[in-house]
Parts: sequence; structure tokens; C-alpha cells
Amino acid sequence: MQHLHLDEDNYDEIERFPVIHAIDDDAILSTINIARLIGVHEETVRRWCRNGYLKCLSPFGRYKIRGSDFKLFAK
Repeated sequence: MQHLHLDEDNYDEIERFPVIHAIDDDAILSTINIARLIGVHEETVRRWCRNGYLKCLSPFGRYKIRGSDFKLFAK
């Protein structure tokens, strides 16, 4: 598995992961799903949600991300 070490200055590097394009637009992903897909810590994904970089839903206090929103973020 290819890992990407991201911080807030280089998260645009995500697009080089081809698996992202295979995600269904209607899929609902957790922060841990995204973290494992791109090789970052789950807290990094949560921070992206909190700071508004990544559009997230927050049912019951847990962040959920639509596949289409994640792919838009990755562009």
C-alpha cells in the first residue's frame, strides 16, 4: 500500500491515489476509512472536517464524508 504523509500544506497530493477515483459518489465514509486510504492519522481527517477543508456530516457527533465530497476535496 502506498502511503502519503500529509500536512495542511500539501494535502493536494491526495489526487495521486488512483483508488480515490473508484469510490462511489454516494458512499458514506468514516474518518478512519479516509485515513487508511491515504495513509494519514484519523485525527488529521477530523481536523480537516473541523476546519472546513473537507465537507463532512456529523450525525451523533461522528464525522461522515460522502464519496463525492471526498473526491472533490482530493482534486
